[in-house]
Amino acid sequence: MRSHGLVTKERHGVDARGNDTVLTDTDTDTDTDTDTDTGRARVAAAQPAHLVGARRRVLHIPADLVPTVAGVLQALTEATLRERA
Repeated sequence: MRSHGLVTKERHGVDARGNDTVLTDTDTDTDTDTDTDTGRARVAAAQPAHLVGARRRVLHIPADLVPTVAGVLQALTEATLRERA
């Protein structure tokens, strides 16, 4: 997505150890300015392939632990969103 100009990687504003991925306003494939909905649409289009890869990497997690892992990831997401608010 970065190579197509749809996202940039920026240092996290509070925690310099992390990065944020930010949707851009320009699609370099078409060389036109667009709104972030185009970037969002491209991200959404890439999601199925991304999920296949992500699932392939975590299939070794026993099925009974998947809800626990999902809960931990959800808690991390919520904490990050609260921190940014």
